[in-house]
Amino acid sequence: MQLLKDGNYNTTMGERNNTVVCCFDPRSPRINAFQIHEWIYEWLQIPEENIRMIQIDGFKRNVYIKFTEEEGINNVLQATGGHMDFKHDNGKITQVIIEIAGMGLKKVRTANLPPETKEYDIINGLSKYGEVRSIWDEMWEPMYRYKVYNGIKIAEMMLKLYKEGVILERQLQGLIVCIPKHHQPTGFDDYRSLTLMNMDYKIMTRILATRLKTYLAEILNQNQYCGVQKNTVFEAVAAVRDVIAHAEVTKKPLCVVSIDFSAAFDRISHDYLRKVLAPNVSSDSVIKRLMSLYDEASSEILINGFKSRRNPTRSVREGCPLSMILFSLCLNPLIQQIDRNISGTKIGRRQSRTAITSYVDDVTIFLTRVEDIQVGTHSKWI
Repeated sequence: MQLLKDGNYNTTMGERNNTVVCCFDPRSPRINAFQIHEWIYEWLQIPEENIRMIQIDGFKRNVYIKFTEEEGINNVLQATGGHMDFKHDNGKITQVIIEIAGMGLKKVRTANLPPETKEYDIINGLSKYGEVRSIWDEMWEPMYRYKVYNGIKIAEMMLKLYKEGVILERQLQGLIVCIPKHHQPTGFDDYRSLTLMNMDYKIMTRILATRLKTYLAEILNQNQYCGVQKNTVFEAVAAVRDVIAHAEVTKKPLCVVSIDFSAAFDRISHDYLRKVLAPNVSSDSVIKRLMSLYDEASSEILINGFKSRRNPTRSVREGCPLSMILFSLCLNPLIQQIDRNISGTKIGRRQSRTAITSYVDDVTIFLTRVEDIQVGTHSKWI
């Protein structure tokens, strides 16, 4: 807590040390304090002696849990993986996102400044990047003889990237590196391009990706396996294996069409991405923040140690934590259209219907009738 010149106190995010925030779905039924306490005890299983404070922000549907030691944060994050279910009285289950509180807070060390430099000069100089919450002087470490200040001032600030969604041009800039797919590459197709991003950008996109994953199961076709929680590429492979095995056992005709999109991430139009997000993401602020990551983005290409000039990015960046999720959303209309227009096959005791499976840009279509061949390979879709 910092005392200001007018006598008031400025509360800083530094008081969120050893704290996790549990973000409840704002669309879920309202939860009272008793239910939250019981949920923490029964589901998170945190002993009372490890908790210093429980703070409830009812308006934002956030619950802050402050631990007595930092180890408590690590235990909760490892046990939950950043997600936990909450069962309401009506039987409805919603997912809660658990993350470290104050992730947008940064400490900036300002060195080689004259000792007479005023704090407000530092605040004005850093205001372009975010809101400075507090400033203090750094001391020499105990190993040194003189326990005095070392001339370095530390500014604790909330970056605009996290607070307001304002992203600097430098933060949007990426570096594209080309990784050979095999030992003797001879052409462009023998390389895979990955975009290296700065850490602030990756933390921001990781947060957005984690929150989007909560709702992807409701948005994507049930046979899309990428991005949906608890689904992996192994489930997609198992689905293909089961369909083929079922056809072999039952002697039913089956034609398997495998589609691998060429340069899939590079072909996503930003205008199309915006149109896909509009009906699927209810928050305009989330859409605005997502598109701000791409609208003004640019990249340099690193080849043989030399960098190219900056070029505007007109695609989804392969290497961005959001890339696979955004591509899955863009691919979903095609998956839905094919799934609705072909028969597919029914397997298992529940006779669940499977007509198509996909994991990112790998799509497999199952055709069981001659009529489906024209539908499943329609040039208008593929």
